[in-house]
Amino acid sequence: MRLLKTEGSHFAEWQPQLVDFRGEDYAILSHRWLENANDEVLFADIQMIDDGGNDPTTGRRRLKFIFNPGHRHQSPQTKPGFAKLRGAARQALNDGYDFIWIDTCCIDKSSSAELSEAINSMWMWYSKSTICYAYLQDVPGGLDGLATGLNSKFAQSKWWTRGWTLQELLGPFDVVFFTEMWDPIGEKKSLSNDIVSITGIGMDVLTHARRLESVSVARRMSWASQRRTSRVEDLAYSLMGIFSVNMPLLYGEGERAFLRLQQEIMKDSDDESIFAWVDSSADPNSYSGLLATHPSAFARSGDIIYYKDFEDREPYVMSNRGLSITLHLSRAQDGTFAAALHCPTPQTGEGFLAVYLRRLGKNGQHYARVKCARLGTLDRRGALEKVYVRQSHPTHELDTVLPYHYFNLRHLHTGTTPQEKYILENAKSDPLLQFVPQVSLPVNPTSHATSWVRPGFPPMLRVIRGASKLSAVLLFAEVEPEAASNRILLMLGSISSTQVGYDARELSANEVPATLQLCNFESSFRPRPADAVTWIELDNYHIKVEIEAQVDGSNQLFMTDVTISKISKITPLQALGQVFSDRLEPFVPTRLPTMKKEKPGGRKIWQRLGRNG
Repeated sequence: MRLLKTEGSHFAEWQPQLVDFRGEDYAILSHRWLENANDEVLFADIQMIDDGGNDPTTGRRRLKFIFNPGHRHQSPQTKPGFAKLRGAARQALNDGYDFIWIDTCCIDKSSSAELSEAINSMWMWYSKSTICYAYLQDVPGGLDGLATGLNSKFAQSKWWTRGWTLQELLGPFDVVFFTEMWDPIGEKKSLSNDIVSITGIGMDVLTHARRLESVSVARRMSWASQRRTSRVEDLAYSLMGIFSVNMPLLYGEGERAFLRLQQEIMKDSDDESIFAWVDSSADPNSYSGLLATHPSAFARSGDIIYYKDFEDREPYVMSNRGLSITLHLSRAQDGTFAAALHCPTPQTGEGFLAVYLRRLGKNGQHYARVKCARLGTLDRRGALEKVYVRQSHPTHELDTVLPYHYFNLRHLHTGTTPQEKYILENAKSDPLLQFVPQVSLPVNPTSHATSWVRPGFPPMLRVIRGASKLSAVLLFAEVEPEAASNRILLMLGSISSTQVGYDARELSANEVPATLQLCNFESSFRPRPADAVTWIELDNYHIKVEIEAQVDGSNQLFMTDVTISKISKITPLQALGQVFSDRLEPFVPTRLPTMKKEKPGGRKIWQRLGRNG
């Protein structure tokens, strides 16, 4: 740890000098960095970085100077941030402090090891400082800047929105706020009512009357929920001291830093309020883990507490199967489970808060969090069950690889008229590819298919994986054909070892084989992707197959929806008439036509009176 010497900061020719920390009392600065970090006075701008320490005979600092080998030979006085640096040093000198710590120049950020050590130690450095100066550079000097209250410049300062300033507010016992002109606004203690209103932090925490460790994880997270940092990783790194954890810095990991922070918290805390977050933008059916991905998920968790030492519990740990945790589960009517947390309902202080889980698979232990936009409440808890919840639940695309892949026939969509209906007349798949005894059937085999799949033919077909591999053929016919209509042969199979597809052919009555055999169609199988935009146009029909991938335990299910639509055939004359009818608007008379009687020998003429308006 290095400190900035305040001696001489009153003079215009003052040259900043750093020294190694040797146990002296020191002031510390809390501020916002300038938009361009290079405008600040950095470590490389300081020429002298130590004076050799105290003289053992006099007890005072030696006049032996050690020069900064990384000095850029640029005068710090020329930088926009010098006035802030000098103002902080001068304020500390006026208050009787020989040293002040300022993050811009006291950390050599070119050294990743030193930067990591500094960030992991920063809470301790702020907590052990004798006084902290909070410099609000966007609060003007004068009477306007000294005013307080929720509508004041003080309350609207961006200092309250930054991630790092949270620990700089909570760590030191004494914090003094200053305007841009270094006019004192007030101390943390005297301004505590305003600070409580601005931050939501309790008075007892601000004044150090309550230990920070006794505050629930959710509540502490809520204090950071509206704060921002220049780098997304710093949202997590700036909270390490508040949760008494240390972890290596990995800039570039993005939001994973916040997940690592929560994992570190769980290693030393069984406070289940860490799971009491909500994501108001989440789809109710989307899958999530039990840990939040961003502090903003705790914005509405400021009143959540936890039952401390309520009962003996199994420890929960992160494993290669996900978060392993034992929870009381209550089954809901929609098939989800309400998992009770050891947190009372905030409004009553009784009962239990709950998160919603959905079981993945028929009888497995894997679950995912759903309905993340809200928390549930329970008066009584369900059975205790050990579950595994993975943090990430990627969408299972068509290229997901699992031990067993199956087509699961689901919907048959037909044409636009009630008369246009189709039935599955015949089907064939290799019997060796149907379910084997040791493979569990998926949950809720599709009941929709029973209305159009012929008896004796299973609606679930094993996928043969490989390039252009045929798995099954389905023969469709019209229920009420106008004449001897053709048949539609739908072929299902694989495009590659990981992707499924389909092909289709139209067969005349003479081409329909007496018995369907896969080998008769394998050579002509040319699969194409099964999606919402790919159609196959035959002579008389349009065919489309859509696939929705689902996972049930070790089974990859391709929920298969088939659409068959008859192509409308019209003559050229009908087509020409249709073109003209599309261009002409119908004539509606404004009054009844009159018939004029001609002279003998003449003819009757109908006159149209009026036109369309």
